[in-house]
Amino acid sequence: MGLTAVLLCLIVLIAITNKKSQPKAENKPAVNKCLGMILLGCTAFYFGVFPYLVKRGQAVESVLILGRDSLLLGIGTAIIIYYTVKLLANFRVKRGILLLIVVLGIAHFNYYYMTWQECYYQQLQLRSEIENNEHIIDNDTFLVMFSNDVVSTHFYQINGNSWRATGTQNRFYMSGINDIQYLIDMDENSWILNAYCMRDYDYKDKTIDGIIFVDYHPAGSKVILKEKAYELFKKEEFEKWIDTAADIKYVPLSETDSDYIVDLFKEGNLTRDMLYNSYSK
Repeated sequence: MGLTAVLLCLIVLIAITNKKSQPKAENKPAVNKCLGMILLGCTAFYFGVFPYLVKRGQAVESVLILGRDSLLLGIGTAIIIYYTVKLLANFRVKRGILLLIVVLGIAHFNYYYMTWQECYYQQLQLRSEIENNEHIIDNDTFLVMFSNDVVSTHFYQINGNSWRATGTQNRFYMSGINDIQYLIDMDENSWILNAYCMRDYDYKDKTIDGIIFVDYHPAGSKVILKEKAYELFKKEEFEKWIDTAADIKYVPLSETDSDYIVDLFKEGNLTRDMLYNSYSK
């Protein structure tokens, strides 16, 4: 959508500028060259998006985790924007558009950098809890409920952090209610056992050992930048912040509690509010 908006704006500017200042006849070869390069850029863009349309049947994302799919779009997009701007007759308009693209690019990059940096710090906070919580160390199956996570956390991210914290791959962390289905369906042939940091997990044990309630404290850009500096130059201060920057509560479950939660899920009656009201207080 962002790219579409940029291109539409460029087309409008071309139309306005060309009405006021038409290219001279001797510039037609240059104009034709630009049009040919734009066509080439559109072709490159199409070939960049084509594999994902065929495989997934949907458009390519440009941000967050699925933004990796847009790596093939860079060349085509750059050619289209550059030669579209080059078509403009007015030098000041060209320069203004290029400056605008640069400024918007910087703002876009910094916004998502801050988001992902905060996401990384939030994962460090959970990793610290896993490393120091004896209940987690002594058990292997957990339901994790998040509040205020800046980017949705998936089970494999928690599994990976657990591996980093404990050095073992024998735990399964369900990220939210819907992941309970993985626990129910899991058997020796399950695809998640060999690829998501849980090679030694006992898939036969269907009991949820505990619920981990994670309430992150929103940090904001200033805090993130400060903590980044501390991470580089004041490691002790940074580690203190990591240990206290989230409210994390572990609630052990009996086998009866686990069966009750799983049964509610199977019936479609398990809700986030019910878990918080029954177990987090």
